[in-house]
Amino acid sequence: MQLHQLRYFVHVAELGSFSRAATCLNVTQPALSRQVNLLEQELGVRLLHRDGRGVSLTGSGSALFERAVDLLDRVRDARQAVAAPDAAIGGDVRIGLPAWIAHTLMPGTLLRSRREHPDLAITMMEATDATVLEEWLLAGRIDIAVLNVPRQAASHIHTTTLLRQRLCLVGTRRAEVEDGGFRAIATLPLILPAAHDPVRETMEAAAQACGARLHVAWDVDSELVAKAMLLRGAGYAVLPRGAVAAEIAAGLVWARELTAPRIERHWMLASARERPLSRGGQAVQAALLAEAELLNEPTTLPQGAGEHRVTAPFPTFGHASQRRLAAAQPAT
Repeated sequence: MQLHQLRYFVHVAELGSFSRAATCLNVTQPALSRQVNLLEQELGVRLLHRDGRGVSLTGSGSALFERAVDLLDRVRDARQAVAAPDAAIGGDVRIGLPAWIAHTLMPGTLLRSRREHPDLAITMMEATDATVLEEWLLAGRIDIAVLNVPRQAASHIHTTTLLRQRLCLVGTRRAEVEDGGFRAIATLPLILPAAHDPVRETMEAAAQACGARLHVAWDVDSELVAKAMLLRGAGYAVLPRGAVAAEIAAGLVWARELTAPRIERHWMLASARERPLSRGGQAVQAALLAEAELLNEPTTLPQGAGEHRVTAPFPTFGHASQRRLAAAQPAT
């Protein structure tokens, strides 16, 4: 039994597909299938059910899967334990992240890393789709990914909470929603992420709780595109305050924090469990967390906030269903 066979088996089981696992591992599908078959022959059991829809674990496969993940974690820990602690931190660290997070976090991260570790090189790769970022991470194209929610191989990815962003309703014109609460928000032409996004799901639940249905004018996953759309008057977007801080200061947009329910977007740092971060990767991760901590700190709203500034949060609305919703967990 070889470690690479266990690694291949775990990838196939996680992704439910030989072809997708082969892409992530950067190997050919026949080579991957052969190694898994050899593992099954050595153990004398069938580990995977194969059919036209993909693969699934057998009973024996489930028993091996848990132990294989644990063993691969121990190998990763052993490699980290013997890394030279006194060597200068250098090398190349590759980060994959969405464009907006890159704009928010990377300038400070790059400056901090250059100041503390001048021999360390950082390469950025941008992608909006979290699935693409996960595949890059599992395939070894990047060392660190910034993700919203891991979607494919959660047990194969180690995550650390990076950033919590409170979201605001933003538009070029003031929306008279104070008295109508979320029912009034639901009637606005909204620019929202596509279905199954946590923010979209929370918005839909809030509308449903007050007997309304969202008027989604545009399905836009990119916050940069959503911002450009709202600036052209295409509708109202739900964005972090920092994404439109300059436009608020210039009087170009109106924004109001959502608090009933409070809606937040959570971002996480992710790394592959089977490829422990180098000391350079750990240093970059620490720099990212330090920069995010500055943004996670509460920001005091300006005095006299008016139409073109972030105004006071929504009050807790009067209906019982809305009060229950206000106590719900925020979107992650």
